[in-house]
Amino acid sequence: MELTLFVVFISIALLLVTLGYYRQEHTELVLIGFFFLFLLSFTLINGALEYQSGETALSQYTYGSDNVTITSISLQTNYTYSSFDDNTEAFNTNRAGYWLAIIAGLGFALTLFSIGKTNWRKQ
Repeated sequence: MELTLFVVFISIALLLVTLGYYRQEHTELVLIGFFFLFLLSFTLINGALEYQSGETALSQYTYGSDNVTITSISLQTNYTYSSFDDNTEAFNTNRAGYWLAIIAGLGFALTLFSIGKTNWRKQ
């Protein structure tokens, strides 16, 4: 998964969690947001996060019979990606993925617990 796409998905998940806590009657948004964060943590754990590190552009020109007029142009761009895997520090991407999974799982479980407790008090 590309880094910018990952950041967009994380932002959407955090927005869902925030909206769910802001609007107390929509706890399903919180559950969806935490579940989405849990799924995104596997991207970090597996080291599947990539970023665009460069590109190669190939252009071909076809000339007419007079060798002056260009009859067609073919442009091809190939992007190269590198793995975003930080294994140099004590807090690397793999550990960040585990922490994200733990936090998302706890948030999901505590939200379910608070929903059950709220419904139990209403009866």
